[in-house]
Amino acid sequence: MANVVVITPTREMHQDALEALAQVGLDARVYTENSATVLQRVEQAKKEGALVAVARGNHANLILNRMDIPLVEIRLSGQSIARLITQARRLTAAPRPTIAFLGFPNMFSDIKPFEDILQVTTREYLVDSSEGIPQAVAQAQADGADVLISGEIGMQAARELGLPAVFLRSSLEDLAGALRTAKRLLYAIELEKKNTVEVTTLLNYSFDGIIRLDGQGHITMANYMAERIFRRGASDLVGQKLDAIFDEQDSRAILQRLQSGETQQSFMLHMGRVSLIANLANLLVSGSSQGAILSFQEFGTIEAMEETIRQDRYSRVQKALRRFEDIQGQAPKYREALEDARHYAQFDLPLLVQGEAGAGKRALAESVHNASLRRNNPFIALDCAGMPDKLQEELLSGSEQHSLFKSAHTGTLYIDHIDRLTPAAQYQLLSGLRDGIIWQVDRTRALPVNVRLIAATGADLAGLALDGRFNLPLYTMLSQFSIALPPLRERPEDILPLAEEYIARYCTKYRKHLVLSPEAGQVLSAFHWPGNLMQLNLYAEKLVLLASDKAVTGDFVLRTLPRSFARDTAGAQAAPPAAPMVIYRTPEAEAILKVLEKHGGSRADTARELGISKTTLWRKMKENGIQGSFRLRREDSAGDEAGETD
Repeated sequence: MANVVVITPTREMHQDALEALAQVGLDARVYTENSATVLQRVEQAKKEGALVAVARGNHANLILNRMDIPLVEIRLSGQSIARLITQARRLTAAPRPTIAFLGFPNMFSDIKPFEDILQVTTREYLVDSSEGIPQAVAQAQADGADVLISGEIGMQAARELGLPAVFLRSSLEDLAGALRTAKRLLYAIELEKKNTVEVTTLLNYSFDGIIRLDGQGHITMANYMAERIFRRGASDLVGQKLDAIFDEQDSRAILQRLQSGETQQSFMLHMGRVSLIANLANLLVSGSSQGAILSFQEFGTIEAMEETIRQDRYSRVQKALRRFEDIQGQAPKYREALEDARHYAQFDLPLLVQGEAGAGKRALAESVHNASLRRNNPFIALDCAGMPDKLQEELLSGSEQHSLFKSAHTGTLYIDHIDRLTPAAQYQLLSGLRDGIIWQVDRTRALPVNVRLIAATGADLAGLALDGRFNLPLYTMLSQFSIALPPLRERPEDILPLAEEYIARYCTKYRKHLVLSPEAGQVLSAFHWPGNLMQLNLYAEKLVLLASDKAVTGDFVLRTLPRSFARDTAGAQAAPPAAPMVIYRTPEAEAILKVLEKHGGSRADTARELGISKTTLWRKMKENGIQGSFRLRREDSAGDEAGETD
């Protein structure tokens, strides 16, 4: 059976429809029906596989109001209207006749442009049902119509009133236009069916349980994983209300979010003793909720995933996973450091990486190892911070049980906080690098070693060596290849891309979706990040966990940024030596001050960049004790006068 059914009111239009089908290249069935039989015919066609109906006038009106099949209405083109007006003029001797068009909505294109061209006056009479046609004909005659253009029912009513009438016949081109639309609609339906199958397959193979809710909280769809979690089939779930599945308090909270159009991520749901972690995404159309998608996982599944992540992190401790291609950063000073490191990776001399805590020294060391000829050999890492002296010496000695040199043989040994090594451990390290041997604890046996050392520190190693607090020959060996990684505050153009990468990573982990507003990005870039990449990474996770809205605003970032601190050196001579003073400044104050400085103290420009009003800016300046730090500029005076009373 063809997928399109065409209904015509006359045999003449039937023949035109067949010819139009040949022109368009569409497979369809054409039937000539009256108002009494049209619905029965279309219902039968649906059972036989018809997906689209094509009709006009009263037939189209009946199908549209009483059936659930997509409908394409045959509409009169401008050419057909001109032809019908010409026919109507022949039926009257009036120099400028009044011609009435009677039909259903969407039957006619614009009629008015033909009035001056064909020297006629036109009026439209549109009805919602065939019962209103006789009354519309009488009204047209009462309004002074000279000729009526209408369908069969209107023609009959006009004859009874003695009003000249022309049958409203659709042209071949009108039919062809409707059939082209039907062809496009049929393609869209087939494409939608394909997409529906793909989406259904995707949902059924998702690791999340997913249900769709209507605006009243009824379940309209459930995927395979939801069936498993609820231990009920989709046929049993569809039509159920939320309180038939979840605890009453949780059901009520979801319904409130549905009514308010709110979207929420990472909240808990309860089914008796079973707990779920869920996300709710409202389906908003023109600001009104049309239902929601609720996705969820059993909490035990989340715990199992977290355990896998912990095991994976543990296994990474002694692996070099990162490469230069994985390291983000476009700041010129940072790119220069990376290029030097890429060049040094080709050689086996020791490498010293200097930088503040969290600046990415470990990632650089792994990248150097993976770009070197030792890439397929071991990468062993040691962090000396807080490590007992005896354990340091054991790990760097030739003991059979504990020997990092032995473990890293033919590979790379990475030592962080090398400035914390004990003198004895420094000597062992120097011996291994300079002589290619290490001595066992009892010094009765020397073990040959072949290791490339990458050392990292945030201290002034040269100063320590000159002061005698670090082995000078060892420093001399380490400093041949030296790289200084700039802190994040010296590469502000990298802050936002890095933050977005970290946020995307944690959104995946916690199954959320966040978007930073431009103001939020500006606040992040303005913060000085004393903890560098580590602090930015930790803050990104915090941001993802705390955010309840999809769009992250600048104000939210200001409120959640980590506290920063700076040691006050002013008046240091008078301060008690045992307890130096620390002054705390909020992240909000830091960001406001930085933008104020950027705009030379202009509060109008500062408020515009931060995405807040001048009144709000003035209040925040007062709260943070910085309202007197900048002179009032002339263009700011009016707004600040209002703000000072806020």
